[in-house]
Amino acid sequence: MEGLSPLTAVTEPEAVAARRAIEQLEKVGRLVTRSLLVLGFGALVFTCVNVTTFAVQHHVPGWVAWMLDPLASLALLTVLYVDGVLAEQGDYRASGWPFVLRWFAGLSTWIMNCWQSLYPDGVFRLVPEQADAGGLLLHSVAPFLLIILAEASAGYRTYLAARTAAHRTTIRAWEDALAADGAARERQAQEERERAEAAEREQAREAARVARRQDERETEREAREHSARLAREAQQAEIEKARELARIEQEKEERAAREKRSVCASMRKSRRPSGIVLLSVRLCVSRRKPRPGLLKRPNA
Repeated sequence: MEGLSPLTAVTEPEAVAARRAIEQLEKVGRLVTRSLLVLGFGALVFTCVNVTTFAVQHHVPGWVAWMLDPLASLALLTVLYVDGVLAEQGDYRASGWPFVLRWFAGLSTWIMNCWQSLYPDGVFRLVPEQADAGGLLLHSVAPFLLIILAEASAGYRTYLAARTAAHRTTIRAWEDALAADGAARERQAQEERERAEAAEREQAREAARVARRQDERETEREAREHSARLAREAQQAEIEKARELARIEQEKEERAAREKRSVCASMRKSRRPSGIVLLSVRLCVSRRKPRPGLLKRPNA
């Protein structure tokens, strides 16, 4: 699994398995690094004696000769470790000067360590004639193990980096799916909240409209009742006014009638039936009869 298609669905068990695989791959990578360092340190210690002896035999002072092997081994370890780390980061393959440095440091360390076994008589030949096979094998194991392990570790690191990237892609796809699902749920919850708020606002507006209509009806009813009350009061006032006018008119007529009756009575007592007196008597008699319209009261 080098990569995942955007349409590929990743399940939770696959994401958990990818995390466990990454942990195991990281452990393997640390094991390779530690093994390389331990082997390099052991090879440095093992080959230091032979390389120092080789340097002293070639007229290098002892207090300086011991530094030759650590320098060569340190250069070899550095280039091997750096190549391995860079191989973890992507498509890196050592070539050019890194390749030359790696093989020069490795071969120089191996040759200096095996020089006594290759040329025990001290005479250099392109093809050794009296080589010590046992010594050559003995002194070749540590340098070649270091070089071969370093080369193998570069391949291991490249493979571990590829597998780790693939598993991280799986985990990232799972996390993206979770994030998308969470975002979708959040949007849905937000939409539901917005719908609920809109419904509450609509209910509040409807309640306000109902209350406003109720207030308008109540105001209209109070206005009608007030108008009716004013009309009744005005009508009652007119009735009372008409009654009062009728009462006043009746009192005037009654007072005039009494005056006429007193005049008539005084004339009858005097018993002087003159023409003027008779006329006055007739008027008195005629005024005793009430007029039909004066005593009629207005309807309530």
